[in-house]
Amino acid sequence: MSRTFAQKYFGDANALGEVITLDNSEQRTITLVFADLPPNTHLKYDVLFSYNGVVLPQDAAERAMELFGGLGFLDEYVVSRLHREALVTLIWEGTSNIQALDMLEAMRKKAAHESFLDEVVPMLERAGTDESALAQKTLDEILAHLGSLEPEEAQWYGKDALATLADIAQVALLYDLADHAGERYAKMAALYARRFLADAPYPSWALTDREVWSPITIGE
Repeated sequence: MSRTFAQKYFGDANALGEVITLDNSEQRTITLVFADLPPNTHLKYDVLFSYNGVVLPQDAAERAMELFGGLGFLDEYVVSRLHREALVTLIWEGTSNIQALDMLEAMRKKAAHESFLDEVVPMLERAGTDESALAQKTLDEILAHLGSLEPEEAQWYGKDALATLADIAQVALLYDLADHAGERYAKMAALYARRFLADAPYPSWALTDREVWSPITIGE
């Protein structure tokens, strides 16, 4: 949560590790207090709940465990600790199912998705690529589908919808980053969209394009 938001509820006390209760009585632990965002920033928010930050580390830990084979279960290797911590994150951040229910409630009662659209859609429109068009089309389909359902029925689709919305946001933010940080991020946005929105394998050219996978240098 932002520094101003933390001061509002906790005063000058350290908010890290404190627990807040949401409207639906779900409790969340504060894991980060960040500086207030500048007025001209994209995606303005005071509180941020992670979805990909919950799901993707678990997937990465499972892949690392597979690479290490049986050795990955031994305490001598760091991957076993990473695997445990990835699972604990589900408790700290709230399970993805609970986050999906929170999302549906915020959309239904507070029209939270409208602010999301106001920020994400222009990013995708500026990109003007086949992959950004795919992201827009997928976004329209998800919202239309959720809007056609009764609240209880929408819960069956909430988790998948939340995962896809997170992927769409990632594509949009990568394209937005490309505007001032370089073409590599536009390539990464296209690869991300193909892999996670179109469910297509990564193309072979990505392996030989060092701009895509080479480390980012400090100050880049």
